[in-house]
Amino acid sequence: DWSDEVIDALLDRYETYIFNSGAYYRDYERWPESVYNDQADNLSEFRAYVHKRLAAYDDYIERWYQSKEESVYVLRSTQYKDFTNWKFIIQLNDHAVLNNPDYADLFKYIGLNTEKIPEEAVFIFYDGETGDIEYQNGLWGERENLYSAIGRIIYERSDNPRGIGDDYQMYLDGEPVLEIWQWPEEPVRMGMIRNHDHDEFNFSTINEFYLVD
Repeated sequence: DWSDEVIDALLDRYETYIFNSGAYYRDYERWPESVYNDQADNLSEFRAYVHKRLAAYDDYIERWYQSKEESVYVLRSTQYKDFTNWKFIIQLNDHAVLNNPDYADLFKYIGLNTEKIPEEAVFIFYDGETGDIEYQNGLWGERENLYSAIGRIIYERSDNPRGIGDDYQMYLDGEPVLEIWQWPEEPVRMGMIRNHDHDEFNFSTINEFYLVD
């Protein structure tokens, strides 16, 4: 039972162990240079954190349940809150994957029309919230600023390339979003950002060399 009542009962018990036993105060006297919450607050901040994290987990389970019959990448996207409102930088190494229903379903899910992607496009800059989109045929130069449809992009060449061809680190609005390199088995790579949260989408388990988990 993960109800609020049960969680609060457990936290009440921990609060008693920590504060009523005197352990917190002995610890404070022994290491006063450490960081401590206001003693009068007891576990109130931790309690709020626990409830917030459990609520986030409940939201994730609900998103997953609502998408459990969808394609693998749409299902995987449920780990991100408000996924369709993120900003995306997509590196499209192989246009043939647009005929793969798993990739096509994901692009359609975030609002991209694959039929409108130019054949020469290597990068897609897309704002899922506003629908703004821009295509780039490649990257040039050691370090460049690019004012795109989704914000200010900076890309710079890596000092220690580890792929085939040029390696770049891409930043969007100051946040590192996507590290670019050309691995033959990665037809698509996608970085995304929203409210300073950023991540790279995991495509690693399905292509011509791998099976779906």
